[in-house]
Parts: sequence; C-alpha cells; structure tokens
Amino acid sequence: MEEIKAYFDKAVMKYSRGDVLQLLDAKLTCAGPLLNIVMDGIDNLGGMCYGFDSNIGSERRSVDFMNKEMGLPIEQAEFIYTVVRCGMTHEAMPKIGINIFVLYTRYEPGKTFYIKNDGYIWMNVVEFAYLYLKVIDKISKDWISKLSCFPQPKDTNKELFDRAKGTISDNIESLAKKVPAHERAEKFEEGSSLAACTPENTFHFISLP
Repeated sequence: MEEIKAYFDKAVMKYSRGDVLQLLDAKLTCAGPLLNIVMDGIDNLGGMCYGFDSNIGSERRSVDFMNKEMGLPIEQAEFIYTVVRCGMTHEAMPKIGINIFVLYTRYEPGKTFYIKNDGYIWMNVVEFAYLYLKVIDKISKDWISKLSCFPQPKDTNKELFDRAKGTISDNIESLAKKVPAHERAEKFEEGSSLAACTPENTFHFISLP
C-alpha cells in the first residue's frame, strides 16, 4: 500500500494536480492543454481505483471514474471520453457537436455543461478542471479505501527505451551550455510530469554539473 501512496503523491498530487493548477494560474486562452491534462489524470486515477487490466481498458476506467467519483451522469461521462477525449487525442479536436472553452472567472462554480439554441453542447473546461481537483483532494484524504493499484512497467517499455536510446548520439550537455544560467534549474529530478505543457516543465530541467 505504501507503494501506491508514493505513486499517488508523485504522479497525481505533484504532477497531474500541479500541472492543472499551473495552467489555471497561467490562464491560457486555449482550452486544449488543460483538457488534455485533466483527461490524462482521469485515465490514470481511474486505473488506480478500478485497475489497469486489459479487460478494463482506458475507456471503462475513465468513464467509471467520471461517473462514480466525479458524479457526472453516465451519458455525460461516455460523451466526454468518446467524443471529446478521443477526438482531442486522435483528431486534434472534439468529434462532433461540442464547443470547449475556458472562463477563469467562476461565475457559476460547478457548472461544466451548457446548451444553446445553436444545437451545440458547450463545455467549460475550467469548471471541469476544478471538479477534477476536488476529487483528487477527496481521494487524498481517504486513499486507502479508494486506491487499489498503480501502473506497473512492462518489459516492452524497457526494450523500446533501449532501442530508441541506441539511435541518439547528441549529448544534452551541448544544449545545456547554450541555455542562459537563469533559465536552468539547479537540480534535475528523475521522472517527468504527465503533461509537461508549461515553461516550468520544459527547458528548466536542464542543468550543468
């Protein structure tokens, strides 16, 4: 159980939750980065709650998480995964019938979806993100009863890593020497965020001895 808690603290609390908070603070005018980070987190947390077995799959655990943990009607959860999430992941836009937007001033907290006489569903990604954060905080207070596992590395991952590494000859120190000192972090932490979409998570990892 301690391994599960350690993974949750790093992958969910530090990286996923941290990225969402950074993007909310950055107030980007595009909704995609925030939505993608939240959906990645939902997939991962759904697996921690319900399992990462192949017979469950990304869709089932994500939909179950949105329905059971986030309290969304099953119809909305299935729509978000299939039309919004899969559309953004595979086609760079939602598949059909929805406009996603960000509105950082919370005029109607807790309301994610709207309809309009134009026939579209309108989705406030900011409120969706806050709902996700609320559930993370709730799980963090009762993680023993909520979380059952964490993703395990596969042998194929190591094989792919070794094959890719064998094709790379450029040493990152050559890049690091070109980066001004004020843009470099003093320390590099092994591991990476679920979604490194902000400047703090990109070139700031470079450090010199």
